[in-house]
Amino acid sequence: GLVAAESEQVTLPMNPDGSVHHHFWIRASADCPDSATIAVDVNVASLPPMRSEILLRDCVIVVAASFEQNLFILDRAALQLRQLAQTLSGRRPTEAEIDQIRSTLVDVKGRV
Repeated sequence: GLVAAESEQVTLPMNPDGSVHHHFWIRASADCPDSATIAVDVNVASLPPMRSEILLRDCVIVVAASFEQNLFILDRAALQLRQLAQTLSGRRPTEAEIDQIRSTLVDVKGRV
């Protein structure tokens, strides 16, 4: 199936031109058919809710060694750092978590 990599509910600021840009990270299992549908609901204050849908097979696939792949790598690193920040939010990490943090940071640094 399909699983969101981050919290499914996010609050995003609008750009000065009234647009919003955000990447949604979705994990697809190996047995997930490419005909699966990904749906995103957008709620904006004082506007009716909007829904956007796309087939898994129509999602962006990046070409190796392309500019888009480099952006993908940076965006994935940012995802990992956001997940790390959420894990640590408001508490002191255990020794095992500190080791995992080091590993994650080394991995992110190596890719960036």
